[in-house]
Amino acid sequence: MESQLHVEQGPLRGNILHYIFSFLDVANKQIVAQVCRYWKDIAYAPTQWQEITAILPYSPSESLIIGLKNRQVTRVSCSRSTDEELSFLFSQVPGLTYLKIDDSRRISHELLEKNLTALTGLEHLHISNCPQVSLERLYLNKSFAKVLKKLKSLKLPRKISPSDFGKLVSKLKNLEELDLYCIGFLMRQWKKLFKRDTIELVADNLPNLESLHFEHIQYLSHSTVTYVAKNLKKLKNLSFSGIQSQGMTCPYGFGYREDEEEDSNELDMMIKELCKLKDLESLKFEVSGDEISESEILRLVRNLPKLKELKIKAISKITAKHANQIANFLPNLSIEYCTGGKRINDKDLQVMSSGLNNLKSLTLQSNPGITDSGMQYIANFKSLTTLFLNGKVGDAGVAVLAKGLPQLQNLSFLGCRQIGDAGAIMIGKHLKKLQCLSAQKTKIGDEGFSFMCLNLPKLRSLDVSYCPITNQGIIDGAVGLGNLNSLEIGSQKISNDGFQKSAKFLKGLTYLRIVNCHLINKEGVISMLEDLPSLMSLTFSGCGYMCMQERLVQPLCDAAGVDLTVIDVE
Repeated sequence: MESQLHVEQGPLRGNILHYIFSFLDVANKQIVAQVCRYWKDIAYAPTQWQEITAILPYSPSESLIIGLKNRQVTRVSCSRSTDEELSFLFSQVPGLTYLKIDDSRRISHELLEKNLTALTGLEHLHISNCPQVSLERLYLNKSFAKVLKKLKSLKLPRKISPSDFGKLVSKLKNLEELDLYCIGFLMRQWKKLFKRDTIELVADNLPNLESLHFEHIQYLSHSTVTYVAKNLKKLKNLSFSGIQSQGMTCPYGFGYREDEEEDSNELDMMIKELCKLKDLESLKFEVSGDEISESEILRLVRNLPKLKELKIKAISKITAKHANQIANFLPNLSIEYCTGGKRINDKDLQVMSSGLNNLKSLTLQSNPGITDSGMQYIANFKSLTTLFLNGKVGDAGVAVLAKGLPQLQNLSFLGCRQIGDAGAIMIGKHLKKLQCLSAQKTKIGDEGFSFMCLNLPKLRSLDVSYCPITNQGIIDGAVGLGNLNSLEIGSQKISNDGFQKSAKFLKGLTYLRIVNCHLINKEGVISMLEDLPSLMSLTFSGCGYMCMQERLVQPLCDAAGVDLTVIDVE
C-alpha cells in the first residue's frame, strides 16, 4: 500500500507536479521535498536538476557531493576549495558540463591539469583567483586542445600575452561566450602585433559567438560595433564600456586608428550601429564623459524588438512620457538604470515608477535630494534586485524598502548616516535573498550588525566599515557568517581580541579589509593568517599602528600566500 502512495498521491498527477516543481529554485525544491515521500521523489528527480547550478558552500561534505551525483547534477560552482575536495567532486561527478572555480589558494595547477582533460562533457569552464594555477600554461598545453575545442564559454587568464591570446582564440572554434576583460590595457601593443583591431581577430575566429563582453576596455569607437554587427550574426548579448561621447577622442583600444579624427557624432553613429543588431536580447554599455538621452534609449528600444535586458551608464532623467513609451514597445524589458553624475530627487523617482515597472537595477549616486519619501516609489519596482543609493535615507525609508522589495540581492547605503540599528533589523527580517550588502559610514552598531549577520543566510559580501561596531558586535555577528566571502569592517572600538574570537566562524573569508582600527598589531595579523585558511587578500586602511609594522608583517603574509595592502591615510 505504501509503495503505491509513492507512485502517485493526492490530486496532482506526477507529470503536473514535475512541471510545477521545474519553476522552483533549489531552496524551494528542498522545501516541497519535505511534504511527503511522493513529493520528495519528484523534487529530487534528475530531470528537476538538469539546469540547476549547484553552488557548493565552504568545506562541502562528502554526502553533499554524493547527493549531486544521485540527482545527476552536471553544473557546479565552487569557491575556497582544496585539492582533496575537487578530487572527490571529479570522482563522483565525472559528467560535469559546467565548472566554476574561484578564490581558491589551496588548489594546485597539477590537480587541474590531471583531471580537467578527463571531463569529456565539459562545455563551460570558469577559473579565477587561484594563485597556484597558471591558466595560460594550462590552456595552451597540447593535451588540453580537445577540451578547448568543445568549450562554449571560457574564463580567460587575467594576464595573457598577445601572441598566446591569438593561439588560444584559434582553438576555441565552438565558443559561444567570451569576456575580454583581461586585455583592457594592452590594446596598443596588440594592434601593432596583429596589424588590426583585436575585435576583428575575435570575430574572424569565433563566428558562433552569442555573448561578447568587454566591459573593462575604455574608449570604444563606432567602427568596432560596425564590425561586430557585420560579422557576428548570432550575437544575442553584448556589453562594453567607454563609448566616446562628444568632444572625446580614442587614445587607444578597440576601434583604434592612428589617423582617426575626433568625431562629434560618435555617440549618434554608435546608436545607429547598435540598432542593426536585431537579434540582441541583452545590451549593456557606458557613455564616457556624457549621458545618453531618453530619446536615444527609446530609439534603441524601437529598433531592437528582441531586447529583454538593457543597462546603460549613465542615463539622463527619464520623463513619464518616455517611460511609458519604452514600456509600450517592450513591456517585459528589464532595465538597469544608472544616473552617473546626474542628480535626481523624490519627484523624479515618482515619474520613473510610473512606467519602468521591470527595472532590475537602480544606481543613484550623489543624490542628496533622495529622502525616505522617495523609498515608496523605489518599492514599486518589484523586479529590482540591485539598489545602490545614498542621500538622506533613514531607518523609516529602509523599512519601506525591506518590506516592499524582498527579492533584493545587492544593496548599498553608502554614507546614509541616518540609518541605524532599527534599519539594520528590518534588513535582517525581510531581505532573506540578500547576497551583497554595503552599509559603509552608517550608524549601524552591535545590535543591528549581529541581527543582520544571524538572519541573512545568503550573504556573501558585507561592508560595514566606519560603523560604530565593537569587539562584542563582531564576535556575536560572526556566528552567522560562515559562508561569507568578503568582509570590510572597522572602527576604533575593535581590537585584536575581536578578530581573534570571531575568526573561528569566518573560515570561508577570502577578502578582509580592516579600516580605522588603531588597536590592531602584528599579533592580530598572525592570528588572522593562522585562523583564516581561505584568506587571499588582507587590507589595512587608516590603521595607524599597522603602518609602522608593515615591514614586519609583509614577510608573514608572503609566506602564507596572502596579498597585503597597507594604506596610511583613508
